[in-house]
Amino acid sequence: MGMLRDVVPNVRVSIIGPYEEDRDYFEDCRAMIAQMGLGETIAFTGPQKLDAVLPGIDVQVLTSISEGMPLVILEAGAAGIPAVASDVGACREMILGRSDESPRLGPAGAITGLSNPKATADACHALLADRDWYSRCSVAMRARVRRYFDKRDQDRDYRAIYDTCMAMPTVARGATMKRAAE
Repeated sequence: MGMLRDVVPNVRVSIIGPYEEDRDYFEDCRAMIAQMGLGETIAFTGPQKLDAVLPGIDVQVLTSISEGMPLVILEAGAAGIPAVASDVGACREMILGRSDESPRLGPAGAITGLSNPKATADACHALLADRDWYSRCSVAMRARVRRYFDKRDQDRDYRAIYDTCMAMPTVARGATMKRAAE
């Protein structure tokens, strides 16, 4: 975030969520932030209510080294907040779109390589500096979440899978459920 602060001096970063799970890691992060002189830029907020914090977020950043389908991208995306995320799990699909997306919605932010702070800072800067680009990413993110990640649709799809499996004979059901888990 130091690189981003160099080009966007008023940038503020909130790390939202619990930190009690791994207190030693949290303390290491706080020490690193202090050592890098980023104490005025980065704040740990602890757990927050989404409806209270989302209106104050311009860009969501997720630099994980491992993910499945991060709910945090969907939550912020439903509010039209573009994302910058490392290329792990379903992040690419969520931000850049599925290969079968039709019509194409366009990018909803940027994907960066693992452990690449310069690419992350550059992608954040691009979103913050170009309001037209930001707006297009915001519209794409909101539309993608609405199109592919609506909870009612997912509940319906899971229910159909469940009903199909329950209608099968016990032996076939076990084989089908095993394949679905793979």
